[in-house]
Amino acid sequence: MLVERSIAALREVLGAGVLGVGTAHPTVRSLLDDWIEDDAPDRGPLGGIATALRRARGEVLVLAGDLPAVDAGVVRTILAAAASAPEAMAAVAETTDSEGVARLHPCTALYRPSILPILHARLADDRLSLLEMLREASIARVPCPARSLANANEPGDLAALR
Repeated sequence: MLVERSIAALREVLGAGVLGVGTAHPTVRSLLDDWIEDDAPDRGPLGGIATALRRARGEVLVLAGDLPAVDAGVVRTILAAAASAPEAMAAVAETTDSEGVARLHPCTALYRPSILPILHARLADDRLSLLEMLREASIARVPCPARSLANANEPGDLAALR
């Protein structure tokens, strides 16, 4: 199962405490330490991050579950960048493609409670894009290897990454 790679990367660095938010297959839930219902169901990752931040009452590390090449190094890199930028509302992974174009990965990031007012306002206005939300926030951009954050949404995506 693809999500196991992300869970393993989190566990290698953080140990116990890997949490899921929202709905998922029971097999996925069984891989995690805890699972909470989403306070903003059907509102995408933005709602899930807001839920996690409210429940955790502290920083939340988000790691997408569709990253076949992600590893603990990415998790450590994000945590180190966040520690170096305590004023940032989020430390967000960023990759650069072969043409030099940078891309933020908002589902591979550490979020702080200070971003909650922005999340709440966007949820209230039904503006659910994480990338657009990041334009309103003070963030630390965290350079990460593009291959580590290449996602696989289709079976062909996995073959292309090999």
